Amino acid sequence: MSQGLDLAVIGSGGAAMAAAIRATALGKSVVMIERGIFGGTCVNTGCVPSKALIAAAEARHTAADTARFPGSPPRPARWTWRP
Repeated sequence: MSQGLDLAVIGSGGAAMAAAIRATALGKSVVMIERGIFGGTCVNTGCVPSKALIAAAEARHTAADTARFPGSPPRPARWTWRP
């Protein structure tokens, strides 16, 4: 038995995901074809990982600057990036 599809989306980046989500919201059947890592460049190696690293660095910078606030320890916290 063969099954018909309404939409075949090639790739899984931001635009592909938007198209697939919209089509399913409209009740269409969708298949997504991806040759690499699901999610595209932005999610896996681009925007998202870099924003996470920037947020971590900003948190460390903020914590290191707490000595100027009353009641804070006079020296910055020691940081290790290991879990």
